[in-house]
Amino acid sequence: MDRGIEVNEYLETSAPGVSFGVSITTWRSTMWGHAENWDTIKVDGDIENEDCSVRYERDGRTLAMVTISRDLESLLAESEMERLVKG
Repeated sequence: MDRGIEVNEYLETSAPGVSFGVSITTWRSTMWGHAENWDTIKVDGDIENEDCSVRYERDGRTLAMVTISRDLESLLAESEMERLVKG
């Protein structure tokens, strides 16, 4: 293995008494779309408090969106972007 920690099915390392754990849900972030060139960034909420959405727009059209701790808003953005792509 390269650059990792090998564990067994109980998250135990090869060192006696040393287990590995992660906190998965401390920061939920999701991104939809792709934006290389944008003219506007709109932030709704508070980035420092990890509760916001960030929209990357060009000519008034949302190209991509990042959400932090806003699962429903993320799902709605995904659905809308898929609808626009399918036409």
